[in-house]
Amino acid sequence: MEMDMSKTRVDGPPDKHPEFRISLIWVELAIGLIFLIMGGYYMAEAMGLPKPRNPNAIGAGYFPVMVATGILMTVTMLLCFSVVKRLRKGKSDTVSIRRPFSVLAAMLILFGQVLLLETMGVIACTAVFSALLMVAAGERRPVHLISIPLALTLGVYVVFSLALGVPFP
Repeated sequence: MEMDMSKTRVDGPPDKHPEFRISLIWVELAIGLIFLIMGGYYMAEAMGLPKPRNPNAIGAGYFPVMVATGILMTVTMLLCFSVVKRLRKGKSDTVSIRRPFSVLAAMLILFGQVLLLETMGVIACTAVFSALLMVAAGERRPVHLISIPLALTLGVYVVFSLALGVPFP
């Protein structure tokens, strides 16, 4: 992992943002392990769902257990493919994140949205956090910062609340 401030943009002056580079294999392994942990947690929760009274019936946990099994198998295969590819190829490719602080800010904004969704409600949360994500991504034009979150929120409301009848918290 290294920070490189010497890169220049193709269109002119040096880039003022640091560039964060990391080996692709480490990114794949880290994300794979995170998904394995999440899949294991989901499987444990699914296994804890009540069993049906009729032994021949499909219980509430049947579908979630199938989904968890699929997630765990897929992630395990992807991890194996990553390791085999690394062993065959030798040198690993690198991933460059040109604006690591913006990426970190966006992750924190999404985490905040998860935490505040129940408190703020879906409509307000969608509007506020989509605008914050746009700011974190570099958008500074006021018309876009107002119109796009409003259009997104209206679209979510129309599709889910009016068309599908999904009640929002």
